[in-house]
Amino acid sequence: KGDVQSFTEGCAANDMVAGARLVSRTVVAATREDAAFFGVEPGCELIVVERVRTADGEPIFEENIFVPFDAYRELLTADLEDKSIFAEVERVGGTPIVSVGYRTVEAVRANAEQATELGIAPHDPLLNLRAGFIGPNGEPVLMGKQYYVGSRYVMVM
Repeated sequence: KGDVQSFTEGCAANDMVAGARLVSRTVVAATREDAAFFGVEPGCELIVVERVRTADGEPIFEENIFVPFDAYRELLTADLEDKSIFAEVERVGGTPIVSVGYRTVEAVRANAEQATELGIAPHDPLLNLRAGFIGPNGEPVLMGKQYYVGSRYVMVM
């Protein structure tokens, strides 16, 4: 495995139990940015899995994972509670995630839904991490758009 550690692995390394609560699964049209990463036409169907990730039961971040619909349609019905999404994506698609293709971090404010899901106040600060994860041959595997509660997580870049 390359330079990527899943949240589940990171929790285990710190003697914490990772959890995941499924919020929603939807199919969306790829934006220009999404399409450029996946090498598809804008408008192609992507699956978005939204979950709240926890460590020892405390909400740490809202996870939004984007994958191509055709290769990963099983994720629409798979059990994704308390599981590593990287492991599930590899199980379904067969391609391990080994490195990060791009990563951006931006400070944002929590909207009402995020505040409720994460147990914080509306407009509290969040760190928005957008990243593209790639396989062993440089192929795009998944895109993540995460919203971390900054007071509960340290991001090592």
